[in-house]
Amino acid sequence: MENNNSNVNNNCYVFWKRILAFWTDSILLLIVAYVLLTLFKNQLFSIGNWGILIGFAIFMLYYGLQNSRLCGGQTLGKRLFKIKVVDFNNQFLSVQKSLLRALILTPMFVFGSLLLPVGNVVIIYSIIIGFISFVIVMLFLFNFPQRRSLHDLVAGSIVVNSNCEAVEFVKTRKPLIIISIGAVLTVLLAALCFVYIPKVGMNLDEINGVARLYRQNDLNLAGYSIQYIYDYNYNTRESVTKKGISLTIAENSKDFQNEKFASARINDYAKIFLNSEFKKDDIEFMTIGIANYATLGTNSKIKMFSKKASMQDWLNGVDIPILSSEKIK
Repeated sequence: MENNNSNVNNNCYVFWKRILAFWTDSILLLIVAYVLLTLFKNQLFSIGNWGILIGFAIFMLYYGLQNSRLCGGQTLGKRLFKIKVVDFNNQFLSVQKSLLRALILTPMFVFGSLLLPVGNVVIIYSIIIGFISFVIVMLFLFNFPQRRSLHDLVAGSIVVNSNCEAVEFVKTRKPLIIISIGAVLTVLLAALCFVYIPKVGMNLDEINGVARLYRQNDLNLAGYSIQYIYDYNYNTRESVTKKGISLTIAENSKDFQNEKFASARINDYAKIFLNSEFKKDDIEFMTIGIANYATLGTNSKIKMFSKKASMQDWLNGVDIPILSSEKIK
């Protein structure tokens, strides 16, 4: 039951200001991450996924300390748009509660960008992160008028206008209903993933088998995909479908930037697949890549070398040119 107490001051509650403050804080954190990735690129490349802990620390300190009583319940974004984080006694949160509040948001903004080995584990991990993100967003959108999301419910907090002098609790079942709907949708999504993926040619047993093949060689298969190229013959008016496979192996060697080293490494990794018992008769072409990953969670930089050629060229040991790329996401 929702308490429609007339004393509740709806002018305290914020929506658009909170969104604008969030984007302001996000842009600031992205700038910090970009600068760190630029200045310490080589060091971050060398530690790979462990760089996520640096991003985690930055995230927790920024939101956990600033949203506490130490900074008047305001991050830089909240200060700009004149809103604050308080409890229902209109008191600022303790550092411990504010850190707990920030911890709930961490999976949504930091842990979603890990470079993980392909297979069932990644699918399940992605679904869990997706569920947390979905609940946080849906609670913010539909748990009105107070817009208390998952991190607010856990920490007993609420975001209000800076000039708000009193906050009254609105008892509602909306959070429970929204979380329940999110759980049901997540279960359905998980079922669809495991049912539908095999229908598009991505056999999960095969994917897990290829990942296991590289894991036995102490390697992390970080990417796997089936590719199709459609060629149309205007003379015969027939279309031909060419099937390809793309494999990406995580590489953290200090010699990664050396193209000669990268080329030899790719050839070695290709041989692991070519010498395996996996069916190759229906594969027309193959792409093998090695990727080095520098991440802070909010920002990531990927350096990649790859080779692409027909399966026949791979089997015949033809010298295949190497391609390189670097991108930030």
